[in-house]
Amino acid sequence: MTDSSPVRIYPDTNILVSYSLGDSDENFGLAEKLFEEVQSNKYKMVVSNFTLMETLHALRTIVTRMKYQELDNSPSQGDLIQVANSKPFEETVYKESMKAFSTIIDKITRDTHHFSFEPDGLTYPNETFAAGLQLLLATKGSFRVYRSRCQKCNSYIKCSSCGVDSEIVFKEANAPDLVHLLISERLGCKVFFTMDKYFANIPIKDGRVKIEVLAK
Repeated sequence: MTDSSPVRIYPDTNILVSYSLGDSDENFGLAEKLFEEVQSNKYKMVVSNFTLMETLHALRTIVTRMKYQELDNSPSQGDLIQVANSKPFEETVYKESMKAFSTIIDKITRDTHHFSFEPDGLTYPNETFAAGLQLLLATKGSFRVYRSRCQKCNSYIKCSSCGVDSEIVFKEANAPDLVHLLISERLGCKVFFTMDKYFANIPIKDGRVKIEVLAK
């Protein structure tokens, strides 16, 4: 007799963020498809407190950038300081980010058959983080060159001082990424879903959680 129970999976923060933002996020379709597969009983999604913490922080950062980009063009530094220190701006950022975050909380709370939070009282031994260090030591990153962009209109820009318009960046799965991976194992998950392509560079041994990178 075969076990027909759905496979326990762990979603990376980027999946929850994309789903929370809905159609306004370019990767919403990928996140929505995974959620549909969970609700069709193919998977059981387990969400950790660490993921929720990162999701809320990411949403606040994203909403802040969106509100900044919606401001009239050519604001002075003084204008921006006045906006940033205003109560309406603060309330808008917190309200809209919490609204998006509640999308995930409501989903998990209302459908405990297909979704679940991390169990109360669960502890993580020091070996979990020691294993993360070993993974990071064995993970090979890569170097990329990116052109500098304006954070408001996304146009390419050049430094007014040195004239440089690009920078070299080191890219790899970082410490928080590896903590997510190890937490997923602690929670008994079989598959770790992410949209971060750099997870493909992590050397995973047999018996460890399987990594699935969602891509268009």
